[in-house]
Amino acid sequence: MGRPDDDFGPSLSVRADLPDARETGRRLITCTLEALTGRRPLTQVRAMTSAGVFTALSEGRRPRWCTEGTAPLLVGPVHLSEPVDGVAEISAVARRSGRAHAVAARMEGIDGRWQCTALQIG
Repeated sequence: MGRPDDDFGPSLSVRADLPDARETGRRLITCTLEALTGRRPLTQVRAMTSAGVFTALSEGRRPRWCTEGTAPLLVGPVHLSEPVDGVAEISAVARRSGRAHAVAARMEGIDGRWQCTALQIG
């Protein structure tokens, strides 16, 4: 039997209990863009994203630059901001076929891991 103060469901995590946000952010951006280009199954990003973000990726229109062509996708340096403990905002520039595209995400620490709760791909 649990303690009386045990919560049910997910719990927020503090930064000290989370893996490196920049590395996680790079993995999130790279895996998501590779899924959108068809180089990996979209289901591989499910564990890294909230239900709402995953649904938007699954049902939304994919950026044309992700679906056209076969040029390699290059993700530049990942910029990190941590506005409050347990929240990380990341951004990077992805390049493909000589064009640059901005990617930004918000990750929140939940149950000892980062989870993407907002994602914007330009």
